[in-house]
Amino acid sequence: MSSVGTLAPTATANPFGAFPAFAALVVLLAIAAFPSLAWMVTHDWFDSQDYSHGALVPLIAAYLVRQRIDAFTKTAGGAVFGMAAIVAGVCAILLGNLSTIHTLAQYGFLGGVIGAFAISFGANATRRNALPLALLAFMIPLPNFLYQPLSAQLQLWSSQLGVACLRAFGVSVGLHGNVIDLGSYQLQVLEACNGLRYLFPLLSLGALFGYLFNGRAWQRWTLFLSAIPVAIALNSLRIATIGLTVEHWGVGAAEGLVHDVEGWAVFGVCVVVLLAEAKLLLRIAGRHGSLLAGFDTVLPEAPARIYARPLSAPRTYVAAFAIVCAAIVLGATWLRGGDSATLQRRAFAEFPMTLDGAWIGRRGSIEAKYLDILQLDDYLMATYVGPSASVGFYSAFYGSQLAGRSAHSPRSCLPGDGWEISDLTTIELVDPTTGRPAPVNRAVIVKGAETQLVYYWFQQRGRMVANEYLVKWYILTDSLRRGRSDGALVRMTTSVTPAGGLGAADATLREFYERVAPRLPAYVPS
Repeated sequence: MSSVGTLAPTATANPFGAFPAFAALVVLLAIAAFPSLAWMVTHDWFDSQDYSHGALVPLIAAYLVRQRIDAFTKTAGGAVFGMAAIVAGVCAILLGNLSTIHTLAQYGFLGGVIGAFAISFGANATRRNALPLALLAFMIPLPNFLYQPLSAQLQLWSSQLGVACLRAFGVSVGLHGNVIDLGSYQLQVLEACNGLRYLFPLLSLGALFGYLFNGRAWQRWTLFLSAIPVAIALNSLRIATIGLTVEHWGVGAAEGLVHDVEGWAVFGVCVVVLLAEAKLLLRIAGRHGSLLAGFDTVLPEAPARIYARPLSAPRTYVAAFAIVCAAIVLGATWLRGGDSATLQRRAFAEFPMTLDGAWIGRRGSIEAKYLDILQLDDYLMATYVGPSASVGFYSAFYGSQLAGRSAHSPRSCLPGDGWEISDLTTIELVDPTTGRPAPVNRAVIVKGAETQLVYYWFQQRGRMVANEYLVKWYILTDSLRRGRSDGALVRMTTSVTPAGGLGAADATLREFYERVAPRLPAYVPS
């Protein structure tokens, strides 16, 4: 590509260059959002396989921006949009800092970066680099309330497709939710096999391939969007492969080094499939050259004096923003003060195993691998036997539900145990201590010939909440107003018998609720 001619500075040009200004604004944003960015780097990029590709995303985005270096020759406009994006980003960072909800601050940082780009380089450069800037979203982990249902759904899809592959190979296999029954072994498709660790990096690669591909718009979008079915399909094939190896060589083939090697091999195959798709698109376009020639990989020569470009927006914008960022860092620290309120509560280890002499309980436990996923602070799992039925009682308590730690919804967890939710509604009970309405979720779940009834709700700082999105709102507002984000999930389960049906199961759970509800505030503080 030929270079653009020398750009002579105008008499009214701002002497503070665009590139130094952008770098300064990004540094200020990073300082303001530092706790959340540090969490993202240490916890998500380097301690979570789902987002281990995150460190490469800014480098890919920078490379793509460099591909459009000629866009920086026009620096007019963009100030109004830039300031709006910065203000929105600053507000999100402020809320994230005050509540220590890292996702808010991380997305606020991204919004601020886009605004800083517009202020520094103008509307033309921002418009032409919209995709590289949007690509930065792939470096930020999804919020838990989005990640958990997406992960659960992908587990189910991967399990179903994996079982279909196994049956195509003549393997006799059953499926209950995401539990694959091979007869002598049962394979459970956990979060580690949900396909997200393929989907997220493949979407980033798909965006890179689509952006650099020398083809029509529909071909670029095809390369990008096809990463989704490719990731799901090949992850299902991986699950089927694990099932085949277990069928012939035992459960050891699904663990350890073999399991990890299969994962890397499948990712490599995913990349090869995307490249083969690009080659096919070239053939459709009538181009029979090399695959590399189909991508615009050569960095164009930078126009003369491009790195000395004047700032697009007035210099006072930068100074004002610097003051705002400093106020965020100091103000958030001052407003939040010390640690969250000290909680006075009894441990679930003290919860009575005899309720009013009518219900006798026996404690259970959760395996360590699931505790690592749940990240709870205290829990109770017990089975209570009453006069005519038994109830499984579970409560998970979190001293803090910030920084990615929160109660896992049964909507996500139940399918993980092989159960399918056939009916889900919200009903109102009556709090026996206050007489106020108490909303709970009522789920009918099925696994083979077995049916159970589940009541669950979120006990949150004196509230009973059924709506899972409302829980997130209360966590934010209470962490700001009260310095608290503690809370618990409470779940009660009983079997539905052919004789009694759902009516008897409802009566059992309602009676058990009246026994348990008055005791919960001592263990889940109001």
